[in-house]
Amino acid sequence: MKKHLILFSFYVFAKLIMFLDLQLRFFPEITFLNVGQGDAILISTPSKGMILIDGGPGYTVDLLLNDYFPLNNCKLDSIFLTHPHQDHLEGLMRVLDHCSVKNVFFNPVSYDSVLYTDWKQMVQDHPSLNVHTFVTGDSYYFDGWNFQCIWPDESYLGFAPSNVNNTSLVIMAEFGDYVSAFLTGDAEKEVLSRILNSFYLEQSRPTRIYKTSHHGANNGFVAALWEVLDPHY
Repeated sequence: MKKHLILFSFYVFAKLIMFLDLQLRFFPEITFLNVGQGDAILISTPSKGMILIDGGPGYTVDLLLNDYFPLNNCKLDSIFLTHPHQDHLEGLMRVLDHCSVKNVFFNPVSYDSVLYTDWKQMVQDHPSLNVHTFVTGDSYYFDGWNFQCIWPDESYLGFAPSNVNNTSLVIMAEFGDYVSAFLTGDAEKEVLSRILNSFYLEQSRPTRIYKTSHHGANNGFVAALWEVLDPHY
């Protein structure tokens, strides 16, 4: 019994140290959570706001968020779903169950999936969630971060795409001159080539972080776009 009490006390102490460490940070961060074959990107603000882009497969993201909310007070200002494949969506279902969330951004594209149908019902039934679409030209500003939607355009909301990867939210996330991240979901070459020729990228400055599309798959990489963005990482 004494041994268990000591272990429990150590666990609580470690969690408190982690909590205090997070509270003492006053700069924005982007963390790519290790959820296996999938995406889950956690973005923090100087005043401790949190934004989650995708949730990976399974419930791993829920466990990893415990490190950022050690007192079981998970609070997210917003979550984004880039597209409705299981390896981006499933974890967000758990997050909506366990966390306080103010906003959700996703485009209700047509896709035949039980998981996706459950997600849309869950979002619709949520008592306190503000639901937003996010299409080319839209932006979302929160505590110093500016999220600009580069893709998809609004026409993708009204029909069943042949390849749902190409409905992925492509987002440029910027925090002043401190950090910028080009986040591509699973958008494939067809989309990335169209983005390459966009007016926005002609005006953009070099990007610090480029999140390669579709987990680094060959069908999600356009070398010319990489060269234009000229990422540091």
